Amino acid sequence: MIDNAVKYTEKGKIELILGLNTSGNIMVELKDTGIGMSKEFLPSMFNPFTQEEQGFTRSYEGNGLGLMLVKKYCELNNMNIEIVSEKNVGSTFRIIFDNMGVKEPKVKQMLRPVENGTLKNWKENYLIY
Repeated sequence: MIDNAVKYTEKGKIELILGLNTSGNIMVELKDTGIGMSKEFLPSMFNPFTQEEQGFTRSYEGNGLGLMLVKKYCELNNMNIEIVSEKNVGSTFRIIFDNMGVKEPKVKQMLRPVENGTLKNWKENYLIY
């Protein structure tokens, strides 16, 4: 996902945020101001060998397997993935780790709760690449 964010963001920024969601689960959020994806493409984005732009004249290289592999990895590890994207605006990928009954994850002391999509005391938890 980070590779895609770098590949498809020619200008603007990429943010990687680590925190806890409102349920107390560990969450990793990757936001970019890249090319984004259309609403029409989103339902098929995890299909193998699928890219929004097709053919020999497409702007970006790749085989269309990256997001499918990310989704499979999340499924194998009991994680949820959420995507919000808008063409020519950017994308946000959120991976939520299921704490699987652990009431107090060990990393909780390092993280701040997320409220309405933003971290409290975000400067302590905010990385920009």
